[in-house]
Amino acid sequence: MVSDYARRYDEDQLNRGVRPDRLSQDREQYLLDQIDRAKTSAERDSLYMELAWRAASKGDLRARDFVSKVEDSELRKQAQAYIDSSLALYFIGKKQTDQALELAIKAN
Repeated sequence: MVSDYARRYDEDQLNRGVRPDRLSQDREQYLLDQIDRAKTSAERDSLYMELAWRAASKGDLRARDFVSKVEDSELRKQAQAYIDSSLALYFIGKKQTDQALELAIKAN
């Protein structure tokens, strides 16, 4: 009765740190495949937001690219600010000053 999407998300969360990062790559490809099959722009936007969030949580600057593909302009604007701040916090927490500076330049 649980959707395939929900089951995979729960598995990812439960196995984080236990299994190799391959699951993240599989999940990303799954979401990209779902975008190709999405019927509405709202569905695509939601999937791009999830991809952006996942990338930002790993300090991956591709998160900004995913957010830029969101069609809803107001959502895109708000999401970009959130993703940029999430990435900045990630880089600061990891003491990766070069990446934080690169992000600051790109964000302006």
